[in-house]
Amino acid sequence: TPDTPIEIQSVGDLVTNTSNPYYGKYDVPVTVRGKNLIPYPYTDSSGTAGGITNTINDDGTITANGTASADRTFTINKYTIQSGTYILSGTKNGSLSTYYMGISGTSCRDVGNGSSVTFDAEKTILIYISIKSGAILSNVVFKPQLELGSTATSYEPYKSETKHIYLDE
Repeated sequence: TPDTPIEIQSVGDLVTNTSNPYYGKYDVPVTVRGKNLIPYPYTDSSGTAGGITNTINDDGTITANGTASADRTFTINKYTIQSGTYILSGTKNGSLSTYYMGISGTSCRDVGNGSSVTFDAEKTILIYISIKSGAILSNVVFKPQLELGSTATSYEPYKSETKHIYLDE
């Protein structure tokens, strides 16, 4: 689709293996991603800390349970993003005093309605879940999604597929 992000990873790698049917051609890997730009698997893994148990589900959602005995930060992922306007969404019924998802170094904090942020240049970002001391979470499901634009849409798990284009010159 026109809104699907495409990344050309490198241009000009010559296929040098003579048994490869594309021998002598230039291999141009192209990565096509879905609308959710948060790479999966995540940086932090399932586990318990500060009274909260986080379980990473197969679809990329995160289920949280427990009573926070201290402030807790769960790192979803850290990666580089291109300039543009993005919206972070996937928190349900949160608040700044209980739990939310955010992007470090910005005022982007999703408590349930999505939160947009604009980057003027390529930037390395860290997306996280913040759970505040005393918060009680009972099967709270976070659906981490960062997408282009300023309107949150329904959750889609992260997808990424690399294809190869072979060129003569």
